[in-house]
Amino acid sequence: MGRGLVALLAECSPRIGSGHVIETLNLIPRLKGLRWRAFVGHRTPPALLRRFRGRAERIAGFSARALARLGARLKCQGYSAAVINVLRADANQVRAFQQTGIKTACLTASGRPPACADAALAYDAALWNKLPGGPRHQCLAPAYARLARRERRHAGGLRDVMIIMGGTDTSGTTLNVLASLASWAPRVRKHVVAGPNFIHRAKLKRLLSRLDGSFILHESPSHLPALMRRVDAALTLGSDTALELACVGTPTLLFHEAPHEARVARLFAKKGCGLYIGSRRAATPKRLAGALAKLQDPRARDRMARAGRRLVDGRGAERLAALIRRLAA
Repeated sequence: MGRGLVALLAECSPRIGSGHVIETLNLIPRLKGLRWRAFVGHRTPPALLRRFRGRAERIAGFSARALARLGARLKCQGYSAAVINVLRADANQVRAFQQTGIKTACLTASGRPPACADAALAYDAALWNKLPGGPRHQCLAPAYARLARRERRHAGGLRDVMIIMGGTDTSGTTLNVLASLASWAPRVRKHVVAGPNFIHRAKLKRLLSRLDGSFILHESPSHLPALMRRVDAALTLGSDTALELACVGTPTLLFHEAPHEARVARLFAKKGCGLYIGSRRAATPKRLAGALAKLQDPRARDRMARAGRRLVDGRGAERLAALIRRLAA
């Protein structure tokens, strides 16, 4: 009865962000032929929850005890496999499902996933060359894979740049960056993206009301992949968003909130996809102006675009879906 019935678990909170839920939504179109239901953090925004079309429920927490209760319920309902997508995981969380006979895959953004998992993927840049995971299995929306197949060529100076610090921006890096760019290049359009879980929305709108018309706000835009490809450069965190931008060939100035984001940002810079700036405190007017000046050269942007597209091909969700099918068989 449980063949092909899969539980998709994803953490979500203002502290952790909404990236795990977005990754799960991006994975679902690749799960054709499998029956699934999502179980997401109780702070998941209603707008994201609605995108599951009634096939998701909020759960109180991701502790081993909470997952053991959920695992027992799912086993009675015939589930054969589970995918736990969290910031960090420990062996007890995985065993909470395994002890019911449910095969369990574990995806972690920071640190090493538990060795006891039936399948383990590491998205921490420190582990990209040591364990499966990383850009090769990054769950991007299908639109990114389509855009990745189109050659990207840069020309001329900067005309459009994007400021996008993920769906949540717990540190308020967006506000720091905007304040530092207030008087920079008024003829360059600055596209400011606030995601579905953005926690500084009121402050952001007050700040934008004081800035000139070159700053354009996009709130949870449905055309985000196309917008990412259209801009000449972006300022972002070392998170999933950096991989999306790399996939469409857009050079980046990279920041971090958490240590694992710093590792991704540094590695991206090392591989030539962009320039690493640091934390929000490093977003000074002088430093940002200097970094953006380097991106005025279209040849430099072309080199970064090629490096990004070599690193991220946009097909990670297909590879993860194939792994889940084997697990659920």
